[in-house]
Amino acid sequence: MTGTIRRITTVQFAGRLGNLFFEYAAALTLHRARGGELRFLDWRTPSRADFLAYLDPDGSAGLHREFRGVRYFERSRLAGKVKWQVMRVIRGIVRRVRGAAGVQSRFTPEDPFAPAPENLAALDHRRLLVHGYFQHPSWFEPTLGEVTGRIWSTVGPHVCHLANHNATVMAVRLGDYRRLGWELTAPYYERAIEALGDLDGPIWITSDDPAGALRLLAPILDKHGQCASPLPEVDMTASMRDFALLCVARNVIMSNSTFCWWGTVTGQLQGGQEPKRIVCPTPWLPTTDKSVALIRADWIAVEASFPPKPAPQ
Repeated sequence: MTGTIRRITTVQFAGRLGNLFFEYAAALTLHRARGGELRFLDWRTPSRADFLAYLDPDGSAGLHREFRGVRYFERSRLAGKVKWQVMRVIRGIVRRVRGAAGVQSRFTPEDPFAPAPENLAALDHRRLLVHGYFQHPSWFEPTLGEVTGRIWSTVGPHVCHLANHNATVMAVRLGDYRRLGWELTAPYYERAIEALGDLDGPIWITSDDPAGALRLLAPILDKHGQCASPLPEVDMTASMRDFALLCVARNVIMSNSTFCWWGTVTGQLQGGQEPKRIVCPTPWLPTTDKSVALIRADWIAVEASFPPKPAPQ
């Protein structure tokens, strides 16, 4: 008697928190099509995968963690790097051997906005290693309610008391976006405030660079007779506090980051408030028109403005 072949789908993490949520949603979509066992893999460090605590806080979802990364040693960072590189080579050899034997396949969409294959179940290798960013709605929409529900079940209790503040969050992503040329400049935020009209609640600025964001936004707020309010105290890390404030705010002026996207959408679908007013930039990214896929139909899309491209040498 032939036994049933056990399928294993392993999703390899890439990027930061917002990217990981997209990868998780795509993993669930793929798992439903393929069946079998779903695993999550971080090749670098287990600590980055702590976000699973926000999706499965009590272990009831039975998420399988398969961490093959190596923590850097506190006293010998070089030794940790060497060990990591050795393990990387070994894992690569194992993956190629399995692929040659027809046991394992690697699925890596080159374009983050590429749609899911029409027949996901056709990805029928016994072991499937998946690596990508999966930002096309065909990957995340089928499981968006489930994923945002899991996030809200953990984040929501920390910020429910702020729901009646009628607050507006202005999200600013700087950091690596400056290097990439993706940072939104002042004209976008000015147009966004004008699109919202009168703001009668506190204005909270969330950013990976709070000082830089305040320098960017203070003149714009002053021009409109507004000022930023201190962020409320929330019993969470600074980054997760910012995420939670995006969930609970009455109005959101979005940055073009996936972190902001998930915080805004989680609050919109799970926050239980009156309909939010959400302003987003269009295009979402200056490098591809396909990024419009992330803009939801009920958002107020205003013209984005990015830094001028450097002149060719």
